[in-house]
Amino acid sequence: MGAQSLAGCVVGTTRETAGALDDGLVARGASVVHVPLISTVDIPADPLDHEVHWVVVTSRHGAERIGAWWHGGLRCAAVGTETAAVVTDTIGVAVDVIPEVQTAAALVEAMPIPGHDAHSVLVLQGDLATTEVADRLADRGYDVQRRVVYGTRPLVPSPHDVDRLLRSDVITFASGSAVRAFAALVGGRPVPPVVVIGPSTAAVANAVGVRVDAVASPHSVDGLVHAVTTLSIPRHS
Repeated sequence: MGAQSLAGCVVGTTRETAGALDDGLVARGASVVHVPLISTVDIPADPLDHEVHWVVVTSRHGAERIGAWWHGGLRCAAVGTETAAVVTDTIGVAVDVIPEVQTAAALVEAMPIPGHDAHSVLVLQGDLATTEVADRLADRGYDVQRRVVYGTRPLVPSPHDVDRLLRSDVITFASGSAVRAFAALVGGRPVPPVVVIGPSTAAVANAVGVRVDAVASPHSVDGLVHAVTTLSIPRHS
């Protein structure tokens, strides 16, 4: 398959909503089968123990919920360009820190050395996220408060939609939770080539027995689209 066109290729997507990923694939000529495998729900969180100087978001779902915690004078860091774009769309401000490599470790390394006037940070995450970002920030000297503001729940699509997904030429995953839901649905059935958005999603896939054929680089929606274009897979006529 060439790196520019996906004409004749059927790509399965599994995110909660069709959006930039589906649009990017269609723009390359692909036919998209969108079967959501997860949904997100709000989780009430405790108020802050004290004021913070930074808000860090590690997913688009956290970014969508930043407004409840935001006020003038805060600074913001986001794990990637898509998450940063959601922040800007939600609260109308530019994100101060976006790492070049879209991983938790790179996000923490991109943060400035904490000073007396900018040492306190709030991390907004989901209920399945690890404490890696919070722990690494604390190791760097930040005073960290972590709040779980949304939950991820598996969806059960119809058998017809599962069949459509499995008949795709390639399936994409943008989160580990979607991979877990997929593995629970398909059991030992044959699975098309799989492309994931980053190493953490790949690790989940390996843990649940889903073979990964490619990992996006960069770890973003654009990188995911590009990774699909580089796979050598048969196309539908």
